[in-house]
Amino acid sequence: MGELAYEALRRKLEVGNRMRYKVRNFFSPSNLLAFRIKMANRVNNINLLLDEICKEANNMGLRPAEQLKSDLVLPSERRPTIPFVYESRCVGRAGDVVVVRDMLLGSKDDLAVIAIVGMAGLGKTTLAQLVYNDKMVVDYFGDNKMWICVSDDFKVERLLNEMVQSLFREKVEMSNIEGIVRKLGEKLKGKKYLLVLDDV
Repeated sequence: MGELAYEALRRKLEVGNRMRYKVRNFFSPSNLLAFRIKMANRVNNINLLLDEICKEANNMGLRPAEQLKSDLVLPSERRPTIPFVYESRCVGRAGDVVVVRDMLLGSKDDLAVIAIVGMAGLGKTTLAQLVYNDKMVVDYFGDNKMWICVSDDFKVERLLNEMVQSLFREKVEMSNIEGIVRKLGEKLKGKKYLLVLDDV
């Protein structure tokens, strides 16, 4: 693309000088036909190289992105996450759990926020699940733990209702946000609590 832009600019500057040169050499850099042939050869070489890369990818068992689209889960199709995890299937997370747990339990702030961020598939939810179920965390927060899957459906009323359900262990559907906040306040006032907002 850079070479094409350069050529377009060069030709624009050359327009004023065209009248000076009546005879042109076919192979001169100003010959448009020669430039087009040169670019066509380059594009052809790039296409051959891409074909070769595609053959090598097929030999390694890689698939084109279009075939992978069916394997992807769209945001609207995501299943809500839950706080439970098979610890026996998790390998190599013990150090991370200790770091996050120590940040969580050692915080002197009234409202500590710990963000676990990264690309999809890195294990952010798994790490949060392991911390949520860690014995020291469970002992510290007791029943004042809430796991909420936020996802794309970000409605404050729904999230508050889920917080109440998580705390009281019963199905609650309240439409009055003030009432929900009051109920949460009665349960949590003056207490330490853990709120995990997953899939934000």
